[in-house]
Amino acid sequence: MIFYFLWGDPLFSESFKSLQTWVDDGIIADRRALVLTVLNLLGKAVSTSEVNYESAQRLRRLNYESEWLEAQLLKHVQPDVAQNIWVEFNVNKLDPDFSFEEWVKQNDAEITARRRERGEE
Repeated sequence: MIFYFLWGDPLFSESFKSLQTWVDDGIIADRRALVLTVLNLLGKAVSTSEVNYESAQRLRRLNYESEWLEAQLLKHVQPDVAQNIWVEFNVNKLDPDFSFEEWVKQNDAEITARRRERGEE
């Protein structure tokens, strides 16, 4: 792949060896550095997009799991209780002073105990 991008470089192409006598070595070196820098940036962009894709897939999976869990819980909870929870959840989302992260941190012992009861830890 690298040779394709450097095909016009006298170092990598026999047909361009004659250019080396016409073009300053500094220009050839600068072009070579530019091409390799662009290839490096392209590689980083591909790597970043792969990480972003994996993150998006993980978020999609969490959303599907959440939807399934909600549907299962609604089968076992009275509609008025579910409605109250839904309202409280939405109010907390809008409340700038409420943080789900802080709530989880403050209730970590209870959450951990519940997980142990279910055999998750």
